[in-house]
Amino acid sequence: MSYLDTSDPQRPATAASDTNTAVTSHAPSDHIEMSEVVKKQSNGHGSVNVEEAQAQFHALARRLTRQSTQHNDKSGGDIEKQETFDLLEYLRTTSGKQDEAGFAKKHVGVTFENLRVTGVGGVKICERLMKCHDEFFLSPYYLAKSLVGGPSAAPKAILHSFNGAVHPGEMVLVLGRPGAGCSSFLKTITNQRGSFLSVDGDVRYAGFDAQEFGKRYAGQAAYNMEDDIHYPLLSVAQTLQFALKLKSPGRLLPEQTRAELNDEVLSTLLSMLNIAHTRNTVVGNEFVRGVSGGERKRVSIAEMMVSDIIMNNLLAANTCHQASRAVVCSWDNSTRGLDASTALDYAKSLRIMTDIFKLTTFVSLYQAGEGIYDQFDKVLLIDEGRQVYFGPAKEARAYMLSLGFRNMPRQTTADYLTGCTDPNERAFADGRSAADVPSTPDQLAQAFQQSKYWSRLVAERQTMQAEWQGEGDDPSGTKGQFLQANKEEKRKHVSRKDPHTVSFFGMVKTLVWRQWLLQIQDTVSHLRNVLKPSLIISL
Repeated sequence: MSYLDTSDPQRPATAASDTNTAVTSHAPSDHIEMSEVVKKQSNGHGSVNVEEAQAQFHALARRLTRQSTQHNDKSGGDIEKQETFDLLEYLRTTSGKQDEAGFAKKHVGVTFENLRVTGVGGVKICERLMKCHDEFFLSPYYLAKSLVGGPSAAPKAILHSFNGAVHPGEMVLVLGRPGAGCSSFLKTITNQRGSFLSVDGDVRYAGFDAQEFGKRYAGQAAYNMEDDIHYPLLSVAQTLQFALKLKSPGRLLPEQTRAELNDEVLSTLLSMLNIAHTRNTVVGNEFVRGVSGGERKRVSIAEMMVSDIIMNNLLAANTCHQASRAVVCSWDNSTRGLDASTALDYAKSLRIMTDIFKLTTFVSLYQAGEGIYDQFDKVLLIDEGRQVYFGPAKEARAYMLSLGFRNMPRQTTADYLTGCTDPNERAFADGRSAADVPSTPDQLAQAFQQSKYWSRLVAERQTMQAEWQGEGDDPSGTKGQFLQANKEEKRKHVSRKDPHTVSFFGMVKTLVWRQWLLQIQDTVSHLRNVLKPSLIISL
């Protein structure tokens, strides 16, 4: 039985949620159309100015590129004022020359076929309420029980037969109610499989299967969790410096040290996210006073952006290839704790990064305004672990209307799509009911598999896999370019098969540096908390 209506209603016009800033972006593309950017008049610390963030990135790229030029004027000159150089234009006009010169590019598309994830179901936990002396006499029983073991937890299917294909430079918005499986999908697609009982199906990254990609190129897929977990006693700068020490590549520009590069990128990241004023402030947590919740979220965003920004701008340099960065990125509800304006700026920043660096980006958001929604190319809608839609973002609302759901013009598209999976929120069109409209997760999944979007999805996936297979071991192909770029980003004494950028000794050295900072700052904090009350009491 097919639930699809023959009519294809048009998606109603919706107003953008932000009237101060408007960005037109059609991805994937070779560049970003920034002609409709209107600069926001804001001097506070509460929001990110997208135009200024991009300008900061261009300024950093200009400085690094000029340093690599053989005929650089060593007499001086303000590079910031040389507005004739534009990185985007340079990349667009010189891409052919870069290919001839052998510049390696890491453009990794992702395909997944019949992806199934199984986790642990509910576990019964018994709490002991006996007295201590009763516990003592029963200790042999508890010891024997722990050795024998109790009944194993029943497995639970989390994701059922997911299929899709995502090209480099595309952004996918993952929507679903809490508990639908959005976080599980984001973890699985970035090879974070340790928390599941089993993951079945075929997931490929530019032709690599998930096992090989996870073993040799684990750092190329990154997952940003919903919670902001940091060392509370480290400052914002120290937190990001730790990531920079582990992700800066082995090959640097001439006349530049690794410390100079790390400091340059750190300053740019802080300026782009408008948290430069928190540079020397501790991150903090629920118990240690530090930066605000929104600023802490931006620290998490900056920490993940380190692997994307640190050397991507060196693609234009004649002496250095692309280096360390994650190419498949998942962001799990990263706008939590951000106001509407900052969340929109964050989404536009992801759009800029994805377009410039040709990343493959997956984002899960529980509340997405129309301005945020318009930044995405595709939408994945999940209902209780079932894939009920995967296709163009601009056609998602029209698809749900064609199934027989009533249109809600006052709702944003993201809320409307999620509401169609909620029995308490959705409404059927006039003359339609649950009898002739897919209402359960299984019915919605079945309707999607009978739609044109399913056929389009399968064809797109087969085309991508055929291209990867046709390239084979061609050094100029997607896989060959990825291997070359991954090889060049390694530092000295790091094996090609090692997924890390730095050597084991380098990682130990960086960890010791961080632990030393924690010990020093924890001691100072403890002494301050003890001495202050002592002095007050003594006086």
